[in-house]
Amino acid sequence: MLILIAKFKLNPEYIEEFINMSEGMLEPSRSEDGCIHYELLQNPYNPALFTFYEKWESQEDLDEHFQKHYFGEFVNNIAELIEGEGEVTTFEVTNEQVIK
Repeated sequence: MLILIAKFKLNPEYIEEFINMSEGMLEPSRSEDGCIHYELLQNPYNPALFTFYEKWESQEDLDEHFQKHYFGEFVNNIAELIEGEGEVTTFEVTNEQVIK
């Protein structure tokens, strides 16, 4: 399993526009083969900070996601809304367990 965490900061005047753009990409992404979890999180203490938290069955599934037309359009459309550079990290996970 692969976990992707993408963090970035938006120009505050574009927050609502970004959220609206994101809504059109979330459901198609969640329905892709290999997608286990796909979530967009907004920081409650700083509403300009966002994180995508994703779980994929494999790197190949994530690579296919990156090739989808709606993902490419989303990335192109939000480029001017983001301040600075984002941070994208992936983790390869061999075991996952729930802590009780």
